[in-house]
Amino acid sequence: MTHADDRRRSLLAVVAVCAVSITLAGCATLPPPAAPDRLHAGRFSAVVAIDGQRESASGRFTLSISGARAVLDLATPLGSTLARIERGPEGVLLRTTGASGPEERRGTDGAALTEALLGWPLPVDGIADWVTGRPAPGSAAQTDGADPPRVFTQNGWRIEIAERFASGQPRQLLITRPAQPARDFATTSPAITLRLLIDDQAAGP
Repeated sequence: MTHADDRRRSLLAVVAVCAVSITLAGCATLPPPAAPDRLHAGRFSAVVAIDGQRESASGRFTLSISGARAVLDLATPLGSTLARIERGPEGVLLRTTGASGPEERRGTDGAALTEALLGWPLPVDGIADWVTGRPAPGSAAQTDGADPPRVFTQNGWRIEIAERFASGQPRQLLITRPAQPARDFATTSPAITLRLLIDDQAAGP
């Protein structure tokens, strides 16, 4: 198994370890972000597939948006924070925490940054808009022509609004990306299936 394979499974492994150990000693947590303008919270499940192998993880997510800043927290099913991705005008900051201690990395491309540290990309750059059911501004997107769209693609990701609240706001999103050459062209970036189930409609502080 290569170092890239080990890294690819890093967050998935931390989910499993924390789910077991949190009742004994607990995994480290990160302080909550400042009170947001908009908050989306719920459950996530992720499947990472490459070379015929599949790894999966599930837990809780919180997406806090304040102006141009978005903070995405991924946590175990019991609520211990595994990773925090902050995106703002100055770039992207990724923090991970677990049994091996905290790690932090900065960059300008959210998907590339998460892939470099976790071994698989997360759609950090568009998710704050996608959870509202629309493509992110400033980047080309294709939609199914419906208003509002049920399916659209952007930056290599396919976003399907699988379920909506009575208000029309998305309740369940299926975000997928096929396997493709990694940015270094020496390895393959895995296929990603990310499902978000939002607890309730967006709320303020």
